[in-house]
Amino acid sequence: MNAPSNGAPRRRKTSAVVFAVLLLAGLLMLAIRLVARPDVTIGEAALPVLGGIAIAVALAVMVRRDRQDRDSLPAARQDRPDQGSPP
Repeated sequence: MNAPSNGAPRRRKTSAVVFAVLLLAGLLMLAIRLVARPDVTIGEAALPVLGGIAIAVALAVMVRRDRQDRDSLPAARQDRPDQGSPP
């Protein structure tokens, strides 16, 4: 296989695809489950789905910022595990 031209590791793109597929599958299962119930209307089902989308967007933003912060580090420190918060 050819290496990516921009030098970024390929695993980042595959992790984004896996994240998107799992997100869509989870939201689809939630929507189907809510719509299948006879006592739930479409309007009542929309709120949990929108909440799930909002949480997924928040997670994606946090992961993206973390990756940007990690990419801004020197190469020697990029692959180190996080040290956690100081006491």
